[in-house]
Amino acid sequence: MKNIFSIPISRKHQTSMQRRFIIFSSILFLLIFILGSATFIVLMNKIQYNSTVSHIDIENSLRGMTILFGIMMVIIFAVFVIFNIFVVGMLEPLNLMVKKINRTLLDAELKPNEDNDHKDEIKTFGELLNMTIIDKLTGIYNRRYMDGYLKKIIKSMARTNSSLSLLLIDIDFFKKYNDTYGNDVGDNCIRIVATALSKCVSRDLDFVARYGEEEFAVILPNTDKNGAHVIAEKLLEKIRECNIPHKASHITDYVTISVGGTTSIVKHLQHAQDYIKAADKALYESKKNGRDRYTFENFEEGTGV
Repeated sequence: MKNIFSIPISRKHQTSMQRRFIIFSSILFLLIFILGSATFIVLMNKIQYNSTVSHIDIENSLRGMTILFGIMMVIIFAVFVIFNIFVVGMLEPLNLMVKKINRTLLDAELKPNEDNDHKDEIKTFGELLNMTIIDKLTGIYNRRYMDGYLKKIIKSMARTNSSLSLLLIDIDFFKKYNDTYGNDVGDNCIRIVATALSKCVSRDLDFVARYGEEEFAVILPNTDKNGAHVIAEKLLEKIRECNIPHKASHITDYVTISVGGTTSIVKHLQHAQDYIKAADKALYESKKNGRDRYTFENFEEGTGV
């Protein structure tokens, strides 16, 4: 759809509009003047031919009507002048405003011929925005978006005393995987894991984000501890089903993950970092106890379960 701000009022068009307003207001003023003059003449004739009115009264009436008519014409002329000044004065700021908006829009647009190396990389503002919140390797949200979203959701949910669960996921022995298969295969492994994890959440507010190199986070608003346990088990099973070979793993022949989670009733004094610290502590317990499992840390009391 064409942007209306991309069509500024030209100087020629502006002058034409001013001319139309002046002509219209001049004709209107002339009609009022003619109508007033005709009314004045008719009233004077009636007074002059009225035999019951004395000569002095006629002179006084004519003098008063003349003064009144003059005042009326002055007022009408003043309105006419003010109206034209207002119209002319309004057009110029309007034109400047439209030009300013148009210039802003043009400056924001990326010129396709300016940089041939990047003209196909960024085509819209939507794509530019995606580059700041989407992880390039996996196509899921990145840590920057997760941090901002988590702060926002905590502030919103604190009003309703709702439950919030956060899971941190780590690919088991990923450094050994990279050393064994190479970085390209390692990147592909990360993509497969990210896709599999994303399939485990389906609600609009739930989402998966890449938290670190081989770490991921799952945000589960309005999810209590039981619901979070179900999702955690689902994540483990989903990665096992991928059956990604991992001969360097110390626990099995395929890629597995460890999960740490926490759940709490959201309160105003809580911070995003509180949830991350609790989930990270639970993740550490999962790794220490053999990996390929999930552990939950009690948010309020800080005890592993």
